[in-house]
Amino acid sequence: MVTNKPKKRSSLFAVPFCVLILSSCSQKSHVELGKQFLQDKQYDQAVEQFDQAITQDPSQYYAFFGKGYAQANSGRPDLAVANANKALELKPDDAGSFFVRGQAEADLNQKDAAIADMTQAINLDPKKAKYLAMR
Repeated sequence: MVTNKPKKRSSLFAVPFCVLILSSCSQKSHVELGKQFLQDKQYDQAVEQFDQAITQDPSQYYAFFGKGYAQANSGRPDLAVANANKALELKPDDAGSFFVRGQAEADLNQKDAAIADMTQAINLDPKKAKYLAMR
């Protein structure tokens, strides 16, 4: 018996699409990897991950914040200030970026600027005791 059912065609795009979706879901983003490196105090690796995140999407404020944080904690306060500035351009009310910039300014002996940024961090997020301790 012969049936005239049409043959099922598999889409050429189905397999690559599924692979793309599954691989992107199973891998951590560069920002997430950078955060992990920050937690582990592996600052150079964190900067590398945040650089890759910035290359992919330069509107990610957290990548600039994280990069600045890593730089502030690894003896590169001038670079930390620049990245905190960029994070604040993207998210002007980010207490963490004010904190990072203030920490870096203190390291650069820019005391008035450091106090102003730490005060702003406290005003934006008064529950973070570390801001008070640093001011």
